[in-house]
Amino acid sequence: MRLGINGRFYVAPATGVQRVAREISARLQGQANVTVFLPASDVPPAGLPEGARVARGKLRGHLWEQVELPRSAARCDVVLHLVNTCPLAGRTNVVMIHDVLPLSNPEWFSRPYAFWHRTVMRRAVRTAAHLIVPSRWSADQVVHLAGVEETRVTVVAQGAAPFDAPASEEVMRGVRARWDLPDRFLLTVGGGDPRKNVPFLYGVLDGLRDSLGELPLVVVGRESRVVHGTRASESVIPDSVRVLGRVSDRELHGLYTAASLLLFPSLGEGFGRPPLEAGGCATPSVIAPYGPAEEVMGSGAAIVPLEQAAWTDTIRTLLGDQERREALAERAFTVSRGYRWSDAARQVLEVCEAVASEAAEGSEAS
Repeated sequence: MRLGINGRFYVAPATGVQRVAREISARLQGQANVTVFLPASDVPPAGLPEGARVARGKLRGHLWEQVELPRSAARCDVVLHLVNTCPLAGRTNVVMIHDVLPLSNPEWFSRPYAFWHRTVMRRAVRTAAHLIVPSRWSADQVVHLAGVEETRVTVVAQGAAPFDAPASEEVMRGVRARWDLPDRFLLTVGGGDPRKNVPFLYGVLDGLRDSLGELPLVVVGRESRVVHGTRASESVIPDSVRVLGRVSDRELHGLYTAASLLLFPSLGEGFGRPPLEAGGCATPSVIAPYGPAEEVMGSGAAIVPLEQAAWTDTIRTLLGDQERREALAERAFTVSRGYRWSDAARQVLEVCEAVASEAAEGSEAS
């Protein structure tokens, strides 16, 4: 099977979506006759596997994806798109849709980003040969909001690596020293993204102050104006909150492991990677009941309704009861170990092979 991979994610800033694409793409190399198609870019590809066959385009961005890519990949049996977007043209596009939140909640995104998904991407996924989603909940959303038949949607979970084991003491000492962090602190991931709901935690911190003092909250993540627009939060950031912005994988690994708890009050997720990644580092999480929370984490996280008193009580209990916290951390670690990139890549390859086989049968019949 000649498999083309839309490699636009290799020249984009690394977020959770790009991580998924890079991990799966790396594991598909050598399992099929793979060509990675890249747009023109001033940014060198990051994470591209050594020895990968590459075809570079002359155009950039959406124009490359919609106009040049279909022509360049015309000889491929299947073209795999791993980061939510694909061309309108092409009969054998397999598309990974991480979520359809721009359709269900456009207010969380910039107007151009939401408009693009509402118009072009909704049409594109309807013409794709098959869709891959990260959770059963996401599958239901795609069927309902994009009007796609259930038979054209396959659920493929993700992997936890590189956050599938605790960081070393050296790495943890490094992050504590860099940001002057105490032995005990709280962590949240997704700063700058309004749906991550970080300001909700400010009231939670206030409720903890009487019993736990000024417990620092570390916020990781930076806003993307293209995706999130320019809406700055009107909430006053408490002195106990440390906003770090984007950090390296090594630093995030250390923060996940060193944190007492991960707090994840997200309003919406297609999968929800941070609790899984923290669990791989043996750090338990308190999370909101967003769509696939129970499906992905099961008993490996404390899933608490978005009520500040409930979160305050849960956090206070976990930090005050070492045995209970360690039991939740152990369950989180066990859940995380069940998510492997090798399994995800195998399932993606099976979908692509099925699409290629069906297309070949159709060509012979005609």
